[in-house]
Amino acid sequence: MLLSISFAELHKYVSEHYHKDFSFAYVSEKEFTVTFTQHVLIKDVHISVNVHIDEVKPAEVVITYKGGLALDMMISGALSLLKDKLAEVAQGITAEENHRIRINLNEIEKAKSVVKNVSLHDITVDLESLKLTADLK
Repeated sequence: MLLSISFAELHKYVSEHYHKDFSFAYVSEKEFTVTFTQHVLIKDVHISVNVHIDEVKPAEVVITYKGGLALDMMISGALSLLKDKLAEVAQGITAEENHRIRINLNEIEKAKSVVKNVSLHDITVDLESLKLTADLK
């Protein structure tokens, strides 16, 4: 089974649900850029991070992020906020060395029913979307 979500759909979802301006762009088959626009004083500041998909297992995804020096502080802050606001999701997200983040779907309560029925195979990036390959169990 192949599931696809366009960068435009991702942008719209984040904008409507979280009122934040994120854009997404292709870098390579295993990497994409996420750019966040923040209005600071009198101008918009664009903060970009490259996300590389390192490993995909049936119930786990490992990514690496790359960006500027201040990015580590921002990612740490975002993960702390996630743990405070969405503890049930944060249980399955582990920050590791070298800018790696491990997402274990078996440890996220809302993802358990999906993992019970679907086995992930791969996540790839094309010019306009993220593509997830999976099998029904």
